[in-house]
Amino acid sequence: MISTITSTQVFKAISPIVRKNVTHLFVYRLRNYGDLEGIIEELSAIYDKKTLLQIYHEAASEEYSFLYVNLMQKDKRKMFMTRFQNYLNPS
Repeated sequence: MISTITSTQVFKAISPIVRKNVTHLFVYRLRNYGDLEGIIEELSAIYDKKTLLQIYHEAASEEYSFLYVNLMQKDKRKMFMTRFQNYLNPS
């Protein structure tokens, strides 16, 4: 098995082939709505865009906080976390 870690400031700059094969995401507070919109679009098969935006804002609201997304998790209730501490489930 080969694992690759890719880091970027612009999610859409990554090749679509790579984006489709992502297994985990770490999303810190973004400064550009276009970047956030790209990530939300990629994840919109899991939850609707409004719900994903709510999850992101909850996770990234505190300083140095981040949203962790485990795309290998089959249970979507355990897919989104803030700083590996709390699962984020939409209300």
